[in-house]
Amino acid sequence: MRNIPGSNYSRSEIIRSVRELSTLGYFVPENIKPDLDADFVNKTVDIIYALDESASTDNFEFSGGFGGRQFGVILSARVNFNNFSAQNMFKREAWSPLPGGDGQKLSLGVQVTGRGYRNYNFSFTEPWFRGRPHSVGFGMSYSLYKYTETSQFEQFMSSVSYGRRLNWPDDFFTQSTILQFQMFDVFGQEGFIEPGRANSLSIRQVIERNSIFNPISPEYGSKLMISAEIAPPIGQFKEFYKFLAGFQMHIPLVEKLVFTNGLEGGYIGWFGTDQRSQFNRFYLGGTPLQQQQTFYRENVDLKGYPGGFGGSISPLVNGEHVGGTLYNKYFTEMRYPVVANEQIQLIPYLFAEAGNSYIDFAEYDPFNVKRSAGFGLRVFLPILGLVDLSYGRRFDGIPGTSVEPGKWEFLFNIGAPF
Repeated sequence: MRNIPGSNYSRSEIIRSVRELSTLGYFVPENIKPDLDADFVNKTVDIIYALDESASTDNFEFSGGFGGRQFGVILSARVNFNNFSAQNMFKREAWSPLPGGDGQKLSLGVQVTGRGYRNYNFSFTEPWFRGRPHSVGFGMSYSLYKYTETSQFEQFMSSVSYGRRLNWPDDFFTQSTILQFQMFDVFGQEGFIEPGRANSLSIRQVIERNSIFNPISPEYGSKLMISAEIAPPIGQFKEFYKFLAGFQMHIPLVEKLVFTNGLEGGYIGWFGTDQRSQFNRFYLGGTPLQQQQTFYRENVDLKGYPGGFGGSISPLVNGEHVGGTLYNKYFTEMRYPVVANEQIQLIPYLFAEAGNSYIDFAEYDPFNVKRSAGFGLRVFLPILGLVDLSYGRRFDGIPGTSVEPGKWEFLFNIGAPF
């Protein structure tokens, strides 16, 4: 809360308090309406926030789909506990069904396909470490993709993170540090990735300014993100450095109609010629649901293009898609939430997107992009989470693949895009 008893009245602090309450995920954002009870004799005002608790702070996500001949049937399940309490785990009376009340986040997920892909992941976040607005988290994941009897990709990843809120330039800024270890084990070859085991240890710094109101369907605000990641050349560890940046703005037009536009980009490079990591090159297309099978890439969402093997936008070298060392993406969206209550939210939208990845700066052209446009629908259920359905028409094809221009592509995803 930004309004402290005894402080001077401030309309901006009321607006900020409403935003902070809405981002917690415990209350229905549209129903947070402060009521002012003014006492003109004593020159005081009571501010009453009427809160409508969501049906559940936890959700279970289950999805299924078809990933083409490469993956077959895709099944994914995830359980998110958004109000977990680790300190109450050893209290029998707190298990109803799980200990809660401290606002900690615990997530468990699994995804399998009919063509040899497996992923298991776990994460935990404490958003209020030692009574201060500092977050501490850790996570682990294991991925395996076996596409023939003699060819497969395997990855183990673990990370530890620390984040804090900044007061300068303003208190919408946050800073986070992530220490990450990755181990890849490759049988076979793809692009510049060679067979064998490869390890990397990296540290990533992220600066973000987020003033978005209602992350499920932003009504106004903006988001700026800048990150730098370095994996130093230590012993036999693979080395690289990577920079990412993105900006998006949400502008209310008429009533609930909102216009969104934004752009993002990234670059990956190396300190020397030895021990270069060829993982995490940039590929565009699809959504995270299709992209998880290609976990050794840096996948970037782009509607209208299928993504994954044979459907990703990537530089072509000697007839093979090898991934870009830099990319850029532009996007716009127009949406209008037709239903918004505690049981369900329905948010139809129109979109236009464009992007490309490039082998190096010599080939970089910010106007040479693959374009798409179409429409979609987001459905939010408290117990299920956010489901995003899109149907986009691409205006450009991808050389070296069967992805042709002028075709429509249906994509399915779970999770907030903003």
